[in-house]
Amino acid sequence: MTAPNTVPLTNAVGVPAELYVAPPPPVDLSVSAALRYLKLTPGSSVSISDSSANIQKNLATLQSMNARISAVKASSDLNTTLTVSYKDYSADKGILAKWSNNASHQFILTDVTAQAAGA
Repeated sequence: MTAPNTVPLTNAVGVPAELYVAPPPPVDLSVSAALRYLKLTPGSSVSISDSSANIQKNLATLQSMNARISAVKASSDLNTTLTVSYKDYSADKGILAKWSNNASHQFILTDVTAQAAGA
């Protein structure tokens, strides 16, 4: 009997062996589930769908895993605005670009200096 996600095969000397076949990556995980999955499965990628509050709270961590996150979106159409400081916006541009790829998603920037605003 084979374990889940394994395929029976016979190796070169004719002894049965099993090959692990990874399941497809999950889609639209919460931030906490995505971070847990990425930690346990090196080389994998995920998409995230969560509240803007959870996404905002974890921006720095998400930015550190940006290359392994394919998309970030709000889990509800009622909460598609992220409020971030200009400093965080500048530091976390990679992951925030994935938020702004969604047509209805937007930002409210705080703590913007006159120089940064282009005045």
